[in-house]
Amino acid sequence: MAEDVAAATSLPSQPTRASLTGHRVALAAAVAVVPAVAVAVALAARRPLSVDEAAVVAAVGGDLRESLGTALESEPGQTALRAFLSPLVAADAPDWALRLPSLAAALAAGALVLQAGSVIASRLAGVVAGTLLTLSVIASEAAFETSPHAVGVLAAALSTSLFVSAMTWRRAPLWVAWALVAALAPLAHPACAGVVVAQVLALAVAGRTLPRVAMVVAPVAAVVAGLFAAAAAVERSAADGPGDESAEALAVGAARAIGWSAVALALAVLGVVALVRSGSRWQATLLVGLVAGPLLAVALGAALLPVHVA
Repeated sequence: MAEDVAAATSLPSQPTRASLTGHRVALAAAVAVVPAVAVAVALAARRPLSVDEAAVVAAVGGDLRESLGTALESEPGQTALRAFLSPLVAADAPDWALRLPSLAAALAAGALVLQAGSVIASRLAGVVAGTLLTLSVIASEAAFETSPHAVGVLAAALSTSLFVSAMTWRRAPLWVAWALVAALAPLAHPACAGVVVAQVLALAVAGRTLPRVAMVVAPVAAVVAGLFAAAAAVERSAADGPGDESAEALAVGAARAIGWSAVALALAVLGVVALVRSGSRWQATLLVGLVAGPLLAVALGAALLPVHVA
């Protein structure tokens, strides 16, 4: 009998329908992402730098410390992008290479969202969410532009991944890492402050006893992120005045915020409904905040900042 049990347990298990579905979705995600990345690389290689991109590159110095100091003083929301670009500018990299940080940021953000989605929902949901995020960033052209948008998406994804991990495993180092990334996220893009707000709201909705370290670092992270975002808004507004408030610009900007994908928005809504029905309150709050945050940032940016949201 013992030998029969040992033999049975040593046999490879048959793949379940769920595992087969997961493998098919992962394969479909790869089939969708690889050509999109190839197109992004081709466009990045063929297009000359735009006027805005050239201005960003011109503001980046070869010395990293000097470049970061200048960014913090004049353009806080571009600090992270300049950190990535500074070594490339110092090496006199070609135009296409200056766009690689944005493409790398889009791919890394997709991987981080895959991890977060797998933790709060399922591996299937994580694969779908990560793939849609990467494709959305590519579709909005942020993945092959020398601009802070893709880097901002990466900062939002990293802080969200750390937040989900901290909420799930409740370890002090994870809370500290999340607070540090969340506090500095607006230095990648000011709109990341909205992501931090979504995370703090999810923390408040959790309604359970949390580690003391979480209660200490969360308010600090929110305040610091808010100060960095406010500094970025003040600098931009003082430089050029208010932005484009037309309804058409807002509509186009909102479409870019979701990567021109009604499917992505619909799946996000379905995800919220599924999480609410399953009793996952803080997860649902987090997802609502992450969906609404970019759209709210578009509206506020159009009203307060010197940007053309379209």
